[in-house]
Amino acid sequence: MSRTQVIVYNGDDGFCNVVIPSDQCVLSDVDIISKDVPAAEYALISHTELPTTLFRNAWKYNHSSSTVDVEIASAKVITIQILESRYLANEKENEEITRVANMRGESPSLIDNPSVPYSTITSETSVSGLLGLL
Repeated sequence: MSRTQVIVYNGDDGFCNVVIPSDQCVLSDVDIISKDVPAAEYALISHTELPTTLFRNAWKYNHSSSTVDVEIASAKVITIQILESRYLANEKENEEITRVANMRGESPSLIDNPSVPYSTITSETSVSGLLGLL
């Protein structure tokens, strides 16, 4: 197996697992699969065919097409988590900026902190649309 290929299959949780053989591995494809892949449905694909790792926890292996796709519902949850985390981090940063500015008797220059667009995320139908929100 060219080491640019990975083995993909769905785990017990229904989401995609990826086996990345080491360049130093001397095992054959068959040996690696029999040792490390517990599923009957799997594929060898190029690592370049994997979707964005931003939504790694939303990957699903589609055996009929031998592709790894992003499950949109899970990607929406991940998008919300990322945006909420950014929002809270900016809030914390703005609190510190305000405290320092008050201490100095200055006006604070706050970080722009848009609210999380929940309705936009909920209505989004594509991975690229979700990526655009990030």
